[in-house]
Amino acid sequence: MAKHVPQLFLKSVSVRFAAFDRPRRSNGIREFWRQIDSDSWRGKNGNLELSIQIHNYDESPVLGFELVDGQKIEMDVGNMTVKEIIADLTGRTRSLHYDLLMKGKPLPTSEEQEEQSSGAAKKKAKK
Repeated sequence: MAKHVPQLFLKSVSVRFAAFDRPRRSNGIREFWRQIDSDSWRGKNGNLELSIQIHNYDESPVLGFELVDGQKIEMDVGNMTVKEIIADLTGRTRSLHYDLLMKGKPLPTSEEQEEQSSGAAKKKAKK
């Protein structure tokens, strides 16, 4: 079975937190934002839409995301660490991964995987 890559199952992500929030309450979502905006995450899903909303009123940090099957989820992530956020996200996307496998539907692939498979196909065609 292919390795589970949560980024591939995300269509869009929205990150919302207060600019002057208490560090303990918003550290997890700020670190999640940093990681999801990195080249390693973007390289796996170049079509991922990322929306950031930083406001100045007191509200718990919120992470919203839409999965490739259209499912929209919003989570209150106040006081969560980045590891807890990613673990929750991975659990939700793994569930979708298994559902797609059971239904026999194709799994989303990254641009890197597509390039590797098309490169391998081109090499076979040349032989």
